[in-house]
This record gives sequence, C-alpha cells and structure tokens, in this order.
Amino acid sequence: MENFEIVLEQYEPMIYACIRKLRIYKNHSEFVQAGRVGLWKALQRYEKDRGDFAPFAYRSIYGSILDELKKSYANEQQAVPTESDVFERMIGYRDEEVERYKIIEESLTHLNNTEQQ
Repeated sequence: MENFEIVLEQYEPMIYACIRKLRIYKNHSEFVQAGRVGLWKALQRYEKDRGDFAPFAYRSIYGSILDELKKSYANEQQAVPTESDVFERMIGYRDEEVERYKIIEESLTHLNNTEQQ
C-alpha cells in the first residue's frame, strides 16, 4: 500500500470523526494517537481482494479508539482517592484548617448515610 504519511493525511478526518462519534471530550491527543495506531494496523492487515480500504480503516480506527477509551475508563475507576488520601493531603495544611476538618468529620458521624452524601 501507500506511504503511511500519505494515508494518515487522507484519513485523519476519519480519526476525528470517530472521536466525535464516541463523544470523547478530554485527552484528545491520546485518542488521536490510538486512532493513528489503528490506521497503521489497518494498513498492515489490509488485503486488496477483500474489499475497499476505507470501511476497513474506519472499523480499525474506531476499534482502537474504543479500546483506548475502555483502558482510560478502567484507569479512572482505579484512581479514585480514598479517605486516607484526603487525610494525607491535610498533613501540609495549617493547624486551624486541620481542626476545621476534624470538626466536619465529627459532625458527619452524627448524620445518616443519605444526609452525609
């Protein structure tokens, strides 16, 4: 097939279309790169006798971006700060701020779960 830079220039709008279709609104550069990798893989696996390249490239790009989105979502779910992380951040705060947080924590113990939320 053709040189990858030429193919990339031609199919770059397709990468951005896939990003818009998946409603990705942050970390665009990561997903653009995933789309480029998908295009490169499509170019490597493409066989002329099996049909046109454009639909094959679209599915490959879309799949690569979707895989990256799944990884990104899984990483976000694992990186949720826990209660101990919040207290570790308070170490650098002034004493009066720590006292304020202790008062809030004490007050929260008197509330039920719904009220705490």
